[in-house]
Formats: sequence, structure tokens, C-alpha cells
Amino acid sequence: MVIATIKREWRYLVYLYRGSGVIEIIRHIARKLITLIYERQVEHITVRRVHGQDPVEPGRIEGNNSTTDGLSVERLESLHYMWSEISHLGSSDNLTNRLQRGAIVFLAIRKTGSGRQLVGYGIFQRGIFWVHGRAAEVSSDVLFSRYIEVLAEYPGQRVFQLIRETSIEYCKNHGLKRLYSVVPTNNRPSIQALTWNGDEVVGIVERISILRGLYRWETPWERIEAALRDVD
Repeated sequence: MVIATIKREWRYLVYLYRGSGVIEIIRHIARKLITLIYERQVEHITVRRVHGQDPVEPGRIEGNNSTTDGLSVERLESLHYMWSEISHLGSSDNLTNRLQRGAIVFLAIRKTGSGRQLVGYGIFQRGIFWVHGRAAEVSSDVLFSRYIEVLAEYPGQRVFQLIRETSIEYCKNHGLKRLYSVVPTNNRPSIQALTWNGDEVVGIVERISILRGLYRWETPWERIEAALRDVD
């Protein structure tokens, strides 16, 4: 898990460098140092209501010389078989651990003349709501988006949207009615992208941490549950 976190942070630094240069990397590191003393996280709870139970094929992105498909994986055997056929960065250990804990993994696989390449993935859970390290069981017709990563080499190519579309189609095919996400309030592009595509903001969660959690305040779980009940 530590190695996977380091690799993810390195890919994010590469992404920052390619997009904004050294200055943005310095700002990112400065923010990391500040959080050692004081950290405040404020996030929106968003929900996508899913309508219609007719099976629908997963999404696809057509390119000039490639096709990118969105795939869902629920079994370890399926992940290991697929992993043996694609080129990738790192290993499948992180996704294997997630599947063993009951997660559903959505993969974005790009097919080219030279083979297949992993370009992004998402980790979702059914019947669970997770925020700031706290998890609670919710209705079994709920799918929660825990994490989506687009590999740094593929920005601006609709990979994030493809993974989301694939997860929505999964909901339709499996009788799930709501897809929840938690998004930082300062991540305006993601919030706009979600709301433009049918998500609603239904609540806010906050956590304040001082001296790396020596003192901590979090939004009471009862308030989060109330926001989720308002959607029912």
C-alpha cells in the first residue's frame, strides 16, 4: 500500500510538471508541509440518480488509431487474466487488495495496433459510504465512488468520463439506484463536470486536523446520514 501511494504521488507530480511546471510542484509541496500543522478538508457529497434497468453496453472512446473501452471487474481471476494481457505501470497489487475487500474496479483499456494499455481505473463499493477514513453501511442499491485515477500520460482524453459512464451503466445493469461521490469543494472542474452530467450536490462534510490529528473535528455522522436520507 505504501509503494502504491508513492507511485500515485509521483505520477501526480509528473502530471503537475507537464501541466504547470516547477512552480506548481513547489506549491503542492508547500501545501503538504502546511498540512503537517493544520489541515482543513471540505467536500461536497454528490449523487447521481440512476433511472432505467435495461442492460446497456459500457462506454467507449473512439480515437484516430485506437479504441478505449470501459470494463468492470469484480473477480480476482478476471483481473489477473486481464493484467497478463495489457502493458501497464506498476503491478496489480493495489487493485487485487481492493477486490479482496469487496470493491468493484472499473478499468479504461486502450486498444492500439501494438496491444492494450491501461489508461485509468476507478475503485467503487456497493452498499458503503466512505468519507475521511470513516465508512458506514448504506442501502444495497447504492454504489460509492471511492477513487478514480487517470494515468498522467493521458490527460484531457475523456478517460475520467469513460470510467464514470461505465460505472453508471453498471448501476443500470445491476439494479443500483444511486451513485455517490465525495469531491473537494475547491475542485471546481470536477464538480462542474459531475453536475453537468446529472449529479446533484446534496451535502457537505468537513474535517479539521491540527498537528497531524492530535486535535480533530469532523462533521457528525448523523448529519451525513440526514443528507443521504434526503435523497431517498
